Amino acid sequence: MKTYLCVLVVVLAFSVSACRKSKEQSTQPPVQTATQQESRTQEQEERYTTVVVDSKEKQTYIIKLQKGNEKQFQDTIKKLKKADSFHVRRLAAFALGHLGDKRAVGPLIEALKDDNFHVCDAAANALVKIGRPSVEPLLAALECKHDLIRQHATLILGKLGDKRAVKPLMRLLGDKDKCVRHNAIQALKLLGDKRAIEPIIKLLKEDEDADVRNSAANALGELKDSRAVNPLIEALDDENWLVASSSAHALGELRDPRALEPCIKALKEAENWVVRAGAAYTLGELRDPKAVEPLIKAMEDERCGDAAARAIVKIKGSEAFKLLTKALKDKNPIVRRSAIEGMGELKDPRAAEPLIKALSDEDAIVRYSAVIALGNMKESKAVKPIIKILQNEDDAFDRKNAIKALGKIRDMRAFEPLVHAMVSDRARIVRSVARYSIMKFFSEPIKDEPSLLMLIGLKDSHILSKAMRELDKRHNLNIIDKLNLIVSSKAKYTERERQKAKEALELVEKTVEAIHNWTLPEKWARKR
Repeated sequence: MKTYLCVLVVVLAFSVSACRKSKEQSTQPPVQTATQQESRTQEQEERYTTVVVDSKEKQTYIIKLQKGNEKQFQDTIKKLKKADSFHVRRLAAFALGHLGDKRAVGPLIEALKDDNFHVCDAAANALVKIGRPSVEPLLAALECKHDLIRQHATLILGKLGDKRAVKPLMRLLGDKDKCVRHNAIQALKLLGDKRAIEPIIKLLKEDEDADVRNSAANALGELKDSRAVNPLIEALDDENWLVASSSAHALGELRDPRALEPCIKALKEAENWVVRAGAAYTLGELRDPKAVEPLIKAMEDERCGDAAARAIVKIKGSEAFKLLTKALKDKNPIVRRSAIEGMGELKDPRAAEPLIKALSDEDAIVRYSAVIALGNMKESKAVKPIIKILQNEDDAFDRKNAIKALGKIRDMRAFEPLVHAMVSDRARIVRSVARYSIMKFFSEPIKDEPSLLMLIGLKDSHILSKAMRELDKRHNLNIIDKLNLIVSSKAKYTERERQKAKEALELVEKTVEAIHNWTLPEKWARKR
């Protein structure tokens, strides 16, 4: 009786909370009319207050700004320009952006050269928020001698999306400051104007700064103009690996057949693996069968074999299954790993069996790849084999990855092993991942009530509250009677359900002592 009352009180607590919430909602004022709502919205827009607490300096900064209040407006401008604390300057910029007064544009542009990055960022965002009135002053600011102002002004104009900025931004592609050139490329990419293609190609070929060339390659990929194909092919041999890699990815975005042979060559000969991976990506996007043989060979590459396998899947589709199955039997563990990556990308139901076999591979990374692939596929056939991995007490890495996969699959057969891992595993990281995986189960209603009752004895208040809410939805206030009914009804419930109910009854009885003594039931006691 004591046990029953304890559990009943816990469940009733959630019911009372729900009732209070319902009561509060029922006592709310009636729905406002459209006129009242419009008036309230206008009042909120006219008054803006921003607050920040600096815990280090133990100070609170407050800026109040009301539409039409000239004194507050001028005071905020003064704070933006002269306040000693960067917190105040940042908040002033933030408030002015919310107000949207075009008179703030000039001071905000000046604030772009502030010594503190946070102030510059707040001023830039404020100018974007003010919108169209900012365009003309920002275009004028492109001629400013101060590098910081030009750097920020270019990006802001790109975000504002005004086509009047295209020609001035194209002129800045020749700016002496590399950051200005970089930002001008980004802004022109955002504007999406094809007039910028030729000047950006020139930067890809000739600019001395690798970051600028890299930005140019990325922009050409996104602008998708065929004029960029040959320059990007040439850039595959750039001395900087990042530029070469970005050029390879840009060719993948363009999907021009002229890139086939150069990318096959880069896949075979490029010194940096990131470039080889980029070439593999592009070959996958081109979908040309001529690339399959070089890609199969590239699966032996330790660093980019997975990219090669994914490209094969893109080219061959479901026909890639036979190739990858054969590769899974290769003596080279690198090839087996790459094949598993391809299987995961393929998402073919036939892949379940070979991937489950790979769980017992002698190579740890092959096992890891198989677990991750099965988890991503949400393959329910793999639940039991993955649960077996949790019994491997010598390898916390394997247990952690198995738990991640079980959390993605969300099969109720894994629920009890996950609870056990959360409470009693020796490795802290495993316990943490197990808790996260258990929380994923609550994304959908849990129908197995005995599994929910397993959570009652845990210390974790978040999981406990979720479990009790699930029980409360079913109105199962008389939990003890319900469990006794399951245990005694052989005709209505399966043997497994009755066994779970019996275990839950035992656990509920131990929960009372666990709550009073703040210790876990012996069944789930952490191993020392």
